[in-house]
Amino acid sequence: MLAAGYLRGAIREAREQIGMSQAELARQIGISKNAMNDIETGDTDPRASRITAIALALDVSTDFLLGLDIGYRRAKRDKHVVEKCKAFAHIPASAPVTPPPTDKRPRTRKAASVG
Repeated sequence: MLAAGYLRGAIREAREQIGMSQAELARQIGISKNAMNDIETGDTDPRASRITAIALALDVSTDFLLGLDIGYRRAKRDKHVVEKCKAFAHIPASAPVTPPPTDKRPRTRKAASVG
């Protein structure tokens, strides 16, 4: 498997840095929440185009996700490069590169009531 331990940790770190849930990331890159969970837990290795799509959605470099670039930082992207990457990853050109900033705190699950 592709350095799954690093990849899943990098995806989670970048996702949490911008306050995005797994479901939101999955929706942005066009896969199911279960498929995103499998990638993030290391149960499956994403293909190159999927890694590119994840990097674009999280606004980080693919090098960061693959462990070739240490430390989280926002990617600085040329508009032309973004369009080429979106075409490669089969992402609609109208899709946002990153989600708009949110003031929401991450949701937590509440215990189910019994009775």
